[in-house]
Amino acid sequence: MFEIVQSPGETTSKGIRLFIAGGISNCPQWQNELIERLQNDERIKEENYEEGEEPVNIIIFNPRCKEIPEEKPQVTWEFNKLKSSDIISFWFSEGSMNPITLFEYGRYLDSKKKIIVGCHPDYPRKSNVIIQTELENPKITINENFEDFYNELVKVLVTRIISYKIRNFNRSFNKNM
Repeated sequence: MFEIVQSPGETTSKGIRLFIAGGISNCPQWQNELIERLQNDERIKEENYEEGEEPVNIIIFNPRCKEIPEEKPQVTWEFNKLKSSDIISFWFSEGSMNPITLFEYGRYLDSKKKIIVGCHPDYPRKSNVIIQTELENPKITINENFEDFYNELVKVLVTRIISYKIRNFNRSFNKNM
């Protein structure tokens, strides 16, 4: 059900595509915690599917690499995966100003994609993120801790899974008519 694609990996799988944007350099490895929690969350586990119902793939694009990559391939991978994602979560962590995350956030702040945002309580530019978001796209909620950020992300995933299942059911139903 979950496919984790780390840079520079690729996938041809179909499903819900989630990019987890956020601090990497001089930041805690929050991506591992997020992925582990998602994989173990009862609200989105495979057990929630009816017998014979195909689980919806959740493809998580994780820009944190095992080894430090060359800059151009890394930036290109992130650019392409952000563009192809259905959902982009932005976590502004402590430990850094997260300059690339700020750049990416600005690029997608007013896009058609579903955006989930959270700021660590000690993130030094938290007020800037809040103000810019209020000015550009006040519909976006800024979660002010990891738990709220995580729970909003799960709500969005559950909603997307339900929509995905309905679309697949309708396609199947129409084929059989």
